[in-house]
Amino acid sequence: MRKYLKAELYRMALRITYRNTLFFFLLLSLAGSLVLKFVEIAPITNPYETSMTIMISGILTSAPFLLYGVLDMVMGEDLKHKTLNNTIAGGVPRLRMITTKILTTAFFGLLLAAVVTSFHLLSTGLLLGANADGLRLISGFLYSFVSSIPLWCGLIALYIVIAFTFTNQVMLGILTFIALYILPSVFLLLRPLSSVFATLHQYHPMTVLQRLVSMVEFNQLYALDWRTLAYGGIMLVISTGAAYAVFRKKDF
Repeated sequence: MRKYLKAELYRMALRITYRNTLFFFLLLSLAGSLVLKFVEIAPITNPYETSMTIMISGILTSAPFLLYGVLDMVMGEDLKHKTLNNTIAGGVPRLRMITTKILTTAFFGLLLAAVVTSFHLLSTGLLLGANADGLRLISGFLYSFVSSIPLWCGLIALYIVIAFTFTNQVMLGILTFIALYILPSVFLLLRPLSSVFATLHQYHPMTVLQRLVSMVEFNQLYALDWRTLAYGGIMLVISTGAAYAVFRKKDF
């Protein structure tokens, strides 16, 4: 598995699409800091704290869809050109292959988030000047980031299951976006009609992540959030099990 994982990591590291994505988010971070630096926006009295709040909300809530994008970079060509059979024929066990895909996606997804976060902290500190109100959010963000990792990995495994079901990658991307960012609002609107919708909204991954964002913003997160960790762990086990089950029977 080590050799196959190393090969996948190396292949992903050479992808121009990944590097362009990373460069785009670095530019977006810098542009946001420059706007807060030179443009006076009436409601904003503490630009540095505002930049930290935007970073926290942006990374935690955009990560699920970004991970789908990273997974598409990892597996997209394999699914499009149906080359996974060649890998299997070459002697790589199916379970080892799926585990490698999950680990590769998680590694480069977390790497992207870590690089963008580090760059944002450095650039905003230099441009806007760090202060206590903004710095107090950083520790909470780090706890929320680590607490979210099992949930994000569970989503990666779930995306793999869905990718094996829907062959149209464009349609899959649209459906993933709707499921992540529109469906929770639908459940919220329908909540008065039935407790089922209330439960679906409460346990939707984006609701869980939004709860973390609120805890960080209101300075209520002082350690790892075990509720999110447990939720993510359960999702990871179920999604990975489903991915293994589908992958065992799938003909590529």
